[in-house]
Amino acid sequence: MNETINVHSEAPLILPYLPLIIFTIPFLILVAFLAKRKGVNLILAVFVGLFPMANILFALWLASKTDLDILKRLKQIEDTKS
Repeated sequence: MNETINVHSEAPLILPYLPLIIFTIPFLILVAFLAKRKGVNLILAVFVGLFPMANILFALWLASKTDLDILKRLKQIEDTKS
């Protein structure tokens, strides 16, 4: 008579974090791509890219930095004028 009915299903533990993971992966890829292009340490960029909100801010900071190729060209122009 004292049977309890368990109406709650046991969902996997990762399920609540699934949306966070889904939104983090594209920013992680973006941060890795931008870090390589901007000349920033790739390991550090991937590490920071794993943290939500930090990856968005880091991607914005990387996007605002000047490309490494442009810096090299400016240095060449500066050297040829000297």
